[in-house]
Amino acid sequence: MPHYAEGKEFPRIYIISGAKTSWKPGRKGFRAMRMGINQNSRNLQSTTKDIAEEWIFANLPSGTRIAVESMGYRGPDLKLTPVIDYWIYNLNEKELKKLLKQRVKQGQPSVALKYFIKYPPTPKYYTKTISVRDVVNVSELHDSQYQYIVTSQRNKTIYEKDITRKNYPEHYRARQEFYSWLEERGELIKKFLPDSDTPGDELRIYKIRNDR
Repeated sequence: MPHYAEGKEFPRIYIISGAKTSWKPGRKGFRAMRMGINQNSRNLQSTTKDIAEEWIFANLPSGTRIAVESMGYRGPDLKLTPVIDYWIYNLNEKELKKLLKQRVKQGQPSVALKYFIKYPPTPKYYTKTISVRDVVNVSELHDSQYQYIVTSQRNKTIYEKDITRKNYPEHYRARQEFYSWLEERGELIKKFLPDSDTPGDELRIYKIRNDR
């Protein structure tokens, strides 16, 4: 069953009757209507984020550990559980039941958490988001045995600029170390490029070798 990206809505459709009215749209009115139609058309387009998300769901097995480099909304959302706090998603079944017991004891039973335990999302991934503002810790990524890394080309472009190196030297050094580690340890298995029909960021998926 296909998974669809959250946060999208179908365009509102306005029907104007053929009856005479006193309203006569001028150039600004027509321009605004055209801009609204164009914007709604863009909202219905699949982005590289959507395509990457679909590919991951179709090709990576449940239980896979994935780190996603993201500028917020641009990284694939692999959790599919907006009702549940994201950190809860990475707990195993035993930890989830323990958390539920604690909440019940505190008088805070969670219907959403009960449903999450009874009907876990499939596939379920153990994920980490690497924000554009994060100081990336390569040792942590390696020790946590992330099997795949999804990268954002826009993030990389930011960290190739001299102004980033000058203003955020710690972030810059850590991100350069991360990209070097990725080149050494990662195998590029999939690339998603934007085009006229599929807007968005260039996203790449690397498979990581976790041997020492």
